[in-house]
Amino acid sequence: MADDNPEPWQPALLTDPERTWKIVLDQDDRVRARGFNDVRDLLFGEIIRLGYFNYPEMAAPLRQVYEYFLDNGMPSEVRWGIYHHVVGMVENTTIVSVNALAPFFCLDPDRGIASTAALDYVSNAPLLDDDPMRSSKELIQMIEAGEIRNPGAVFGAMLVLGDPRLCKLLWPLKDQLSFEQANEAAQCTSGFVSAATIEFVLDWMEGLEGTAEDALFGSLAAHLGLQRRHMRVPLVATGQRPFPVTSVTPEERRAMQQLVPVEDYINRIAPRLLALAQSEPEPKAMPLILRLWGIAAPTLNN
Repeated sequence: MADDNPEPWQPALLTDPERTWKIVLDQDDRVRARGFNDVRDLLFGEIIRLGYFNYPEMAAPLRQVYEYFLDNGMPSEVRWGIYHHVVGMVENTTIVSVNALAPFFCLDPDRGIASTAALDYVSNAPLLDDDPMRSSKELIQMIEAGEIRNPGAVFGAMLVLGDPRLCKLLWPLKDQLSFEQANEAAQCTSGFVSAATIEFVLDWMEGLEGTAEDALFGSLAAHLGLQRRHMRVPLVATGQRPFPVTSVTPEERRAMQQLVPVEDYINRIAPRLLALAQSEPEPKAMPLILRLWGIAAPTLNN
């Protein structure tokens, strides 16, 4: 693999599509394995095959291929490069389905890759049986069945989507996460803040009983800080998201989101944040969170 090549990697499927499609669509595993000079093209091609054919029986062999490259040290930045080209084909063509994203959110241990793939999957999966939550329910079932390598990242991705219907589905699942998985979820942000996400986390924190759960409280508090620190626009979504995202126009999407100025939203949640800061045992994390959200903290007593 040409890691020292200063030029960004481009899949052979884009630079030599006729020859490469012939290899990708060949049914002989040996032909495909020998058809590429770059292992990135091999992995990319196998993933595209899954999204092209959509045969369930292709999932297990592809899992073996993906895990082989993980076990042999394929760097996360290389997998990121492959992912960006895969999601580009999913979003910009009609021949590769969202199923091509499954290896990334199912098998990749990297938080960024797994969470981004999960978010893109839920956002782009086509509507089926008139149920906008269908793809989210699929991921929840996979987490419950232990089929996802980094369940915290996938949970966190769905949480930061910030749709109240989805947050309602996630609520019972939170109690099935280990501390490590919940902490992983707490590290996920999207740059866009939704009321449903913030209030999910506040409800979670308010339900903790302290002692052994103090570490989880700290992780969730840190999540509130990350949400504010990573906010790209000073607006908070208080409505719903469209699923799939392409099912509505940009104007309809904005109307569904019901955006409000962050200052107005801060006034709404300030009493809950202050109450959590007051009840939090030492050492306190909440005073920093209050400062990040621009809330003046009174003198806090235990």
